[in-house]
Amino acid sequence: MATTDPSPMAEPLQDKKTRNQGKVGPQENGEMFDQKTTRNGNLKGAIVGTKERLVAVLTTGGKENGNIDVDMTGVEKLKRQLKELQVEVVDLRHYRDDVQKIEKERNDLFKALQLSNEKLKQQQELNEKLQLELRDKQHEVMETTKAKEAIETSSQEKIRQLKEQLRSSASVVHQEKAAKEKAWADAVTWRAATERLVEQHSSMEETAREELLHLTERLKELEILCRTVHPLVRKVIINILPC
Repeated sequence: MATTDPSPMAEPLQDKKTRNQGKVGPQENGEMFDQKTTRNGNLKGAIVGTKERLVAVLTTGGKENGNIDVDMTGVEKLKRQLKELQVEVVDLRHYRDDVQKIEKERNDLFKALQLSNEKLKQQQELNEKLQLELRDKQHEVMETTKAKEAIETSSQEKIRQLKEQLRSSASVVHQEKAAKEKAWADAVTWRAATERLVEQHSSMEETAREELLHLTERLKELEILCRTVHPLVRKVIINILPC
């Protein structure tokens, strides 16, 4: 009976439960892709090597014993290795599915990152535009403030001038009013004086008229008296009397 050498497997086979304990995160993508390539190569090599060893054992056992008496220990070992390899293939399929899922997640994350970068760029452009608009508004506000201050200064100066003019006009009006009041008082005084003079003149005129009338009566009496006097005296009296 032929003897078989220990199987030179490329790597120790791990228990499925142990291999699937941890979840692979997106940050391990690079390592998982490298491991996938390495493990696929090792698995293919192990399968080919196992098949070759199985054929060699069967062939060697037939030559040594003249029948199909094969070293059962080596066959069982090869069967066990094949089963483990089958389990490894199943695990690799799960691993491949996980890798594909991770690849999809990576692509989704990459697309999301690109979209986020585009949105960030748009936001930056919008921020720059808003900053420009803000600077323009600030400049406009400054110019408006300066213009407002200039208008307020001009208005205050005009108000001051108007107040001065008002005070001057009020002074003139006060002076004119005082002058008018004085003129009116003077007019009243002159009117009163004139009225007194008129009254006095009227009284004097009346007195003079009465005196003239009295004198006229006296002259008439004298004329009558003189008629009885000497003619020469009469002529003298006539020359004295008014016509």
